Amino acid sequence: MVNTKHLLSVLAFAISGINAYKLHYYQSQRCTGLKLDQDVFGPERGCQSLGGAKANTGSLIVESTGPIDDPFMVVLFESNDCNPDTIVGHGDENSGCIKPDEGKAFSSYQVWDLWE
Repeated sequence: MVNTKHLLSVLAFAISGINAYKLHYYQSQRCTGLKLDQDVFGPERGCQSLGGAKANTGSLIVESTGPIDDPFMVVLFESNDCNPDTIVGHGDENSGCIKPDEGKAFSSYQVWDLWE
């Protein structure tokens, strides 16, 4: 069965030319077990607090949508407002499983364009 919501979001990003990652949200801090959600997400969406289906996220896998993603980094924050003083993790499509620092949890996340 095709996830229509996900397909529409991918198509919207593809048509508009917006740079994005595909994020996979997992409950464990090892990117295994229960997959909570997936989303197409780029810098244009700003700071996102974990809530709804993503409320219990412990880790992420970042998948590239193409070479346009090269300057981007997913940043995890302990605060719920992406305060840079509360960074607890970061990574990109080459990082494998992204999780917060040992003993920490993250409450918000954002994709940063490192070339800006």
